[in-house]
Amino acid sequence: MVAKRRTLSRFGSLPLAMVACFLLIAPAHVVAQSNNSQPILILESVNTIYGIGGKQVELFVRLKQDGTVEWDEPVWQKQGGWTYSRKAASIPPEQLTAIGKRLAVLNKDSFRIKMGPYNTYTDTSVELQMRILTSAGSVAFLVVNPWPCELPSCSMGKSKPIPEDVKAAVCEANKLRAQLAGGPVDPMCKPQ
Repeated sequence: MVAKRRTLSRFGSLPLAMVACFLLIAPAHVVAQSNNSQPILILESVNTIYGIGGKQVELFVRLKQDGTVEWDEPVWQKQGGWTYSRKAASIPPEQLTAIGKRLAVLNKDSFRIKMGPYNTYTDTSVELQMRILTSAGSVAFLVVNPWPCELPSCSMGKSKPIPEDVKAAVCEANKLRAQLAGGPVDPMCKPQ
């Protein structure tokens, strides 16, 4: 009499014991690998612009602990209008350390889930959904209309002062994006 091996149809003719061993080992390896491969998020800002034509959402900037920076750049397509292209670069360790230190000293209690609006715009609004790493841990918050506007068409209402820690976080994102994407630094983020 020949003994038959039990198999799982999904794994072909592998003996059941080997399949069970693989299934017990594989998930732990995948989980451990995915946990180790994800660098800690230092700074992230997603920019949403609401206007008459709808809304546009872009990754303003994302900085990870390994120095990787990502951002979206607008690209015009003849059919379909504006879309975004994801860009990536790295910053030197010294700059990463400096940004991390500046964010670490921000007071976690300075941030609320939703803050603003700090400025008034005509027919539009801007939201920055931000996450930063402080010494007290990760903080997520939304800043409405953070950018001052000097044009008569968008500065019709009163603006209120943006708290210093909120301004510092927004400006870290703005300066990093400007550096890598080649855009201007907002005047509120320039040294006074």
